[in-house]
Amino acid sequence: MAQPLPYDPETDIAVQVGASVQTSLKQLRTSYIDSVLLHSPLRTLSQTLSAWRTLIALRASGVVRAIGISNAYDIAVLEALERDGGARPDIVQNRWYEGNQWDKDVWAYCVERGIQYQ
Repeated sequence: MAQPLPYDPETDIAVQVGASVQTSLKQLRTSYIDSVLLHSPLRTLSQTLSAWRTLIALRASGVVRAIGISNAYDIAVLEALERDGGARPDIVQNRWYEGNQWDKDVWAYCVERGIQYQ
């Protein structure tokens, strides 16, 4: 049986991210989360930046300690998060395999900027 989403998919992206984190806090019975990562860039850069800014606010409030993104294979997305979104990711989590040529460019970008690559 599929689990219900931890947010209302009809709401604004920022509201969805906030609701998802609040659901996690409640289910984990904790006051903070060590790290929260966007599963991947969203359909548009605007949506991705909206979600990202929400994560920045959650980190600033202490509810989340580190923020990041998964499945970000385009350095332009990482640059936009910092330049237009307001903060560099703490973590980038990508699949590491021969099919993406071991993600060398993103890995090097992260190393140069002190971003944890997972």
